[in-house]
Amino acid sequence: MSAYSRWVGCTTLLALLLGAAAAAEAQFTVSPLSPLPGDISSVAHAINPSGEVVGNSIRPGSSAAVIWDRDGTPTNLGGILAFDINPLGQIVGVSLGGATIWDLDGTPTLLPPDPGHSFCTQARAINPRGEVVGSCIGGSILGSAVVWDRDGTPTNLGGILAFGINPRGQIVGISPGATIWDLDGTPTSLGSGIAFDINPRGEVVGGGPGGATIWDPDGTQTVLPPLPGDTSASALAINPRGEVVGTSHFGPGSTSTPVVWDLDGTPMGLPLLPGDVGGQARNINPRGEIVGLSTSPGGAVTAVVWR
Repeated sequence: MSAYSRWVGCTTLLALLLGAAAAAEAQFTVSPLSPLPGDISSVAHAINPSGEVVGNSIRPGSSAAVIWDRDGTPTNLGGILAFDINPLGQIVGVSLGGATIWDLDGTPTLLPPDPGHSFCTQARAINPRGEVVGSCIGGSILGSAVVWDRDGTPTNLGGILAFGINPRGQIVGISPGATIWDLDGTPTSLGSGIAFDINPRGEVVGGGPGGATIWDPDGTQTVLPPLPGDTSASALAINPRGEVVGTSHFGPGSTSTPVVWDLDGTPMGLPLLPGDVGGQARNINPRGEIVGLSTSPGGAVTAVVWR
């Protein structure tokens, strides 16, 4: 083969590879979610199957819980921040009184503490049945993971903090390491680390000793790789199909890149807003729509949705 033929072959292969990479990135378009009028930044925490997004809008010295409709219009919920929204549109998060659930008409209700606690700090997740998980503190007992049933009755799980609950009622969080609570409330340790989310199949994602981690329903642990050239990654959420989102990092103190891992565990960086230098993917719905934030060179953050 001549040198020219080899050169043509190499450039053709390079073009194909670059084209494939461009096609992979092109499947996602990033769009900003504006803060409330007068606020300066925003953060998106969760997105439901209808494309409704919840998070918070921020101004110096204060934060407001927000829901964005599918067109990106924000509405002030009257709390501090919103962590999760279920398919029905029920929202959970934090208001000045503590752990809060907002009903379908936007009415907020404080979630009561379980016996032995005096205050519930946060409601982190809500499943389609309206069951909520979070944490309570105070009294003679240290802070503890809590689940509230559909009527708002709390049950102490005995852990530290519950982060996620799937449609079946399985719960994940910290107790003190990564933990899953079964349907009867029995905790099972997943090892050192933290468990952030669980999908309907019982697949769990979070952080283990090796970084971003996914646990199969049988407890088998798999480390998800960072982007090429990066040294570590964090997994924050998983959807029913098994797609995972989080961040990839070059090293301590470096700017993070928002990432989605496909069903094979291959990471793909998500596009940022023009001029931004980093970001975070925080949640993914069953349709594969992702929300999180994009970060400017000066550190300002803007809530974003990737579709």
